[in-house]
Amino acid sequence: PPSRAAPMTPFPPRLSAASVRPSPPLSLRMDAQEGGMGLTHECSDGVKITYDFIPASNPTVMYLPGLLQTRYDSKFNALQSWCKRNNYGYFVADYYGCGQSGGDKNKGCISRWTTDTINMIEGVIKGPVILCGSGVGG
Repeated sequence: PPSRAAPMTPFPPRLSAASVRPSPPLSLRMDAQEGGMGLTHECSDGVKITYDFIPASNPTVMYLPGLLQTRYDSKFNALQSWCKRNNYGYFVADYYGCGQSGGDKNKGCISRWTTDTINMIEGVIKGPVILCGSGVGG
């Protein structure tokens, strides 16, 4: 008898409400000076980029997610935990058009994301940065 193939998972996979990480409550948000979760950086064109920043005495590790991934992809928790344990700062943002950042995802591109990244290093982090990433972010 013919074997039955397992049903295929749709691509991209559908996200359930349980798999999507919501914005942190307002009580956890702080400002760029102190750091915090779910903060925004306004670009020169008025688009707001959403980011998390945890400053520390060592340089800041800036994680750049893969293509169309959000700042809460699978590598987020492990890297953030390592940074906390080793007293490194941690910074991650949703790219233009992705996650909780503003902008049209169909107009997002590498040059736009690179410019936004440089502007956040200069305007938010303002110190030594170690870049690391996944996929297009790596």
